Order: sequence, then C-alpha cells, then structure tokens
Amino acid sequence: MIVRTNPSNREGASSESRLRLHKRWHSFRNDCARWGWVRALVLNVMARMASWLSVAYVVERDLRRAVPAPNVRDTYRVRLLEPEDLRLASGDPELHLSPAFVREALARGDRGHTHGIGFIDIGNYASIAAFARAGSVPVGIIGYVRLFGRVATFRTPGARRRGISFQRAAAP
Repeated sequence: MIVRTNPSNREGASSESRLRLHKRWHSFRNDCARWGWVRALVLNVMARMASWLSVAYVVERDLRRAVPAPNVRDTYRVRLLEPEDLRLASGDPELHLSPAFVREALARGDRGHTHGIGFIDIGNYASIAAFARAGSVPVGIIGYVRLFGRVATFRTPGARRRGISFQRAAAP
C-alpha cells in the first residue's frame, strides 16, 4: 500500500512552524526590551524546562525594620498595633482572635514574627522587584529536578541555614 501526502498539507505545517517561531522570537524580543537579554534568556530557558525543573529565590525581610509607606487611600491608616489595640481587636468575632490568646501572647512578650520568608520563581522578575521594594533581600535558592519518575531537591547554604527544605506531602 502506498500512502501519498498532500503537498499543500506540508506547506501548511511549515507555515504554522514559521508562525510559532516568529511569535516566540517576538516574545523574546519584548522580554529583552523589558528585562535585558540575559534575564530574557533565563526566562525562556526556564519556561522550556518547567516540566522537570523548578527553581526559586528565597527572600527574607526583617519585619522590625520600617518599610516604605504603602500606597493606600487616605481613608486607611497603616501602623503597628500596640498591646491595647490587640486587646480591643480580640473582642471582634470576625477576626477569630480570642482574648485569651492575646493575653497569653502579651504575657510572653510575643509580638509576632521578626522575619518574613518568601519564595519567588527565578524568572518572575516583577515579583522579585516588588519584594526588593518592600525591603526583602535574597538569601538563597531552592528547587527540584524531576527525572525518570524521581525527584531530587537542592538548596543553597543560605536556605539551609534558615532551615528551609522540601518535605514529602502526606498521601491523601
């Protein structure tokens, strides 16, 4: 049996391939214009490897340090709460903050966490910039590689010093 291919069909496939390539090139050029060619290259390479590789920056922010004032309407005020504010808020049932919890926390001198940790995909430049504006600094990298049905994790010494690692999820 002889199977013949339709020449016009091959031309259509070739045209589609050229169109896809043109769209990718146009997208890459836009990324270069926005982020620079090195970041654009990283972004595109990481997107191609996303099915088997995931890499994220670990960022940290000292919550005790003042941060730039948020851009909020004049009808809102942003500030740290004093102990009396916490006691008053504990009476609001919508906040799910019991008076006993607030009393015990204040008795211990607990004013909450001192540092915030965040994880940002290595190619998410907009979020990296936003975290930097909020005062976060990169402290490490964490990620995983998935090959041949196995997963291997990795982390830099900065992530290790902060006790950050992947944990296997419990089976449902």
